[in-house]
Amino acid sequence: MNYSIEPISKEAMLKLWKTFVEIDKAHVASGMLENWDKEHYLFEIKDKWRLSYYLYNNQHQIIGYKIVSGRGKFDNYCHTHRTSIKYEFCNLGYGSILQEKCFNSAKEI
Repeated sequence: MNYSIEPISKEAMLKLWKTFVEIDKAHVASGMLENWDKEHYLFEIKDKWRLSYYLYNNQHQIIGYKIVSGRGKFDNYCHTHRTSIKYEFCNLGYGSILQEKCFNSAKEI
C-alpha cells in the first residue's frame, strides 16, 4: 500500500471538491451518502481545515478523503462529517488510515 496523506486546506478544497464529488458518486447512488455540492464542501466549521485530510497513491490518484471538525476546546471530541473512499479502493484499509490520521490530529488541538 503506497500512499500519501495531505491536509485539506481551504485552498485545496477549492481545487479538489469536484474530484470528491466524483469519488462520492457510487456511494450516493447506493444511498450510503447524500449528494453534496460545492457549498457543502466549502462550509466553514471549527477546525475543519486542521482536521480534514485526503489520501492519494503514488500515481497521484486521490483514493479518498475525510472531513472532520472540532467541537470545542473542552469537549474532548471531534465530529466526522464525511468519509469517502473511491469505490475500487474500498475495504483495503484506507478509511482506517484516514480515521487514525484525523483522530491523532484532533488529539493535538
